[in-house]
Formats: sequence, C-alpha cells, structure tokens
Amino acid sequence: MRAVTVSTKKRSWRFFWRALRLRCPECGVSPIFQPLTRTRSWRDWSTPLSGCPRCDYAYEREPGYFLPAIWVVHVFTVFGFGLALGLVLDAWMRVPLGLLVVTVCVPMLIFALAFVRHAKAIYLAFDHWIDPHRSQQPAPNTEKPQWNGKPSPR
Repeated sequence: MRAVTVSTKKRSWRFFWRALRLRCPECGVSPIFQPLTRTRSWRDWSTPLSGCPRCDYAYEREPGYFLPAIWVVHVFTVFGFGLALGLVLDAWMRVPLGLLVVTVCVPMLIFALAFVRHAKAIYLAFDHWIDPHRSQQPAPNTEKPQWNGKPSPR
C-alpha cells in the first residue's frame, strides 16, 4: 500500500482542481472537451476530445473507458443531489408528494445533463492519480545498423 505523503495529497488536489476546470489532468492547460461555442450536439457536449494537443495525453484509454464515470460519479452525484433537494424541500415547505416529485425531478434532470462533462473529468483525474499513463512515444532507435554485405548509398 502506498504511503500518503504531502506531495501525494498535493497531486490529488491538483488533479481534482484541473478536473473541475475541465482541463487535461497531465498538463492542466488544454481543455478535455470542445468549447461551448463549438458544441452543436449532445455528442459534442458529452464526448471528450481524443487527447491533449499540448502534452499528447490520451483521454480515453480504451472503448468504454468512461462507463464507470457515468455509473459511479454521475449517477451517485445526481441521485445525491436529488435526494438532498427532496429532503430539504419536504422539511422546509411540506408540499404534496406529486409536486415534490416534479420539483425534484426537473432540477435533477437539468443537473444531470450539465454534470456529464464534470463526471468524466473527475473520473479521468481520479484514474490518472491512481494509475498515471503517459503518451505512447516510440522508443528511439538504439539498434546499430546491420551490414548486409552491400555498400550503403551516399
């Protein structure tokens, strides 16, 4: 088990802060998603870019990589938001059940649609903190050329 040190805590907070700003977990400069001005569809809104153009960090390691982000981060956060909102409204206003369901479900749906990007960014930052991976740069050619019996062209 890895010991938790001050530098480990700083790294985790740095990755979480970058996720909240929807920035690359590796360099913290480039965005993970398309800018809002270029978003034209739900796919543009919810799908991250293929990787960071600055540091070449791949955002999606494999197909289905962000599925845990949807199930763990997104579902529990939205459910927690809806539960908290429902309990507060019920304790504060004493409204009928039908009205309570509507007043909780509408903001919860809006929150769910707005939180998709942050759920994926938080999952990406958490995964990068636990299991960092770097870009797959090809190793420099360290082999010596083999002589094939023919003179090399000059």
